[in-house]
Amino acid sequence: MWAHDYWQLEEHGLSPPDIMTFAKKLQTAGYFAMPHMRPKEGYRIFNTWMGDPCKVLLFKAVVKTIKEENLLDRVKSCGVKLTMAQHGLQAATRAKDDGADEELIVCALLHDIGELFQPISHGELAASWLRPYISPQNYWVLEHHEIFQSHYYQHAMNMPKDVRDAFKDYPYFQACCDFCEKYDAPAFDPTYETLPLSYFEPMVHRVFAKPAYWHPDWKKDPICAAKLACASAYPTAE
Repeated sequence: MWAHDYWQLEEHGLSPPDIMTFAKKLQTAGYFAMPHMRPKEGYRIFNTWMGDPCKVLLFKAVVKTIKEENLLDRVKSCGVKLTMAQHGLQAATRAKDDGADEELIVCALLHDIGELFQPISHGELAASWLRPYISPQNYWVLEHHEIFQSHYYQHAMNMPKDVRDAFKDYPYFQACCDFCEKYDAPAFDPTYETLPLSYFEPMVHRVFAKPAYWHPDWKKDPICAAKLACASAYPTAE
């Protein structure tokens, strides 16, 4: 269905569009135009009926890249079958089924919440949003999970192997390994029985109802200590 048909322009007494654009697969596109909009010169405009030599060259380059980089097989090995929302729900369900505490379950639920805004730093976004209400360990796990998660798809990508090993000497290294292994990496299974968002909502409310920077270790961090000193200036949720 064309857009002007969907919007029922003519049924509402409006004129049909002068120009309609369309696009297809394989780098082709074009448009239809009313008679008064059509150019007089023949073959001045290419479309998918006449053919566009430039698009043929682009298409050849696309096919060449697909073959050289083995993209079809890579899609099969690392394709996503769930939405990001479903992935978060399944990660939280897996954490709950594993006996994780409420705070970690909420971290699992929201760990990828920043990916739609900034994929390359989505771990830091989630960690930043949750930081005042979670422990330093869970903050570190959220901040670094995208690096540790690459352990499970590095074989399918042109990237260095086991970049997470750079953090082996950090105290929360194993906690982040466990988070990705048990909750994040396997949470793309469309057959896994996943709990609905309504199940986790009370947990989210309770975590965010905690006093900001409640964990005693945050007082050892200069930035968190300064933020804690400013906390009284901000409104609180009622």
